[in-house]
Amino acid sequence: MQQNNVFTIAKRNVKGQDMLYQSLKLTNNVWVLNELKIQPGNPDVTLSLKSRTVEVAGGVFQSYNVILHL
Repeated sequence: MQQNNVFTIAKRNVKGQDMLYQSLKLTNNVWVLNELKIQPGNPDVTLSLKSRTVEVAGGVFQSYNVILHL
């Protein structure tokens, strides 16, 4: 994923949920910090993100939705 400017910062397990923290750099040099919350056995995934440019949120959510539902 590093070839696509997505970098895993940390992985940890909190109360039975897997937490994945990633940073991503868009082609316009906007940085986004993502938190993926995954609970084993549950098909739902929670994505939270932070960025100084809120306009990118929709595109980031849409991209992760496509990737996670392949």
